[in-house]
Amino acid sequence: MGMFTVGGGMAMVPVLQDMTERNKWMTSEETLDCIAVCQSLPGVVAINMATYVGSKKRGPLGALCTTCGILLPSLIIIILVAMFMGRIDQNAYVQGALSGIRAAAAGLIGWATWSMGKQVLRGKGWFAWVLAAVSFTVVGFFGVSAVWVILGGILLGIAYNSFTSAKAAKGGAKE
Repeated sequence: MGMFTVGGGMAMVPVLQDMTERNKWMTSEETLDCIAVCQSLPGVVAINMATYVGSKKRGPLGALCTTCGILLPSLIIIILVAMFMGRIDQNAYVQGALSGIRAAAAGLIGWATWSMGKQVLRGKGWFAWVLAAVSFTVVGFFGVSAVWVILGGILLGIAYNSFTSAKAAKGGAKE
């Protein structure tokens, strides 16, 4: 996968998601949780996710193997590209290929966002929808760092869950 998925870490997410579910390495819900956790950690989400899946399936050795499997093809390719790019970067064919790659990567990331959004928000109630909309708005339109949005989401999720749990314990309806 590290050899053939173009577009960076987020472009690999739909491929990783498909692989984990098709091979029954994780359930759909576990995959979404994995993506959420890996996205909130430092580093590239695809590397974090591959390491997590490898560790879950085969322990530390599995984590090492999946991490190397994701990293090595990209490392080798980028070294080769860097060696030759200075000589060919003005070539019209190279520029055309790069334009196509950028568009394809944007499409993959858009599809991953749409797919995950549908799965994450389906049947989750108003709180999840509001939090998703606010997160999109503050990052997309106000330039707030995703780190702050994730930390805020954690705190708001804990507070909301505590509130609804306390309400349910007192006999109120839980969402």
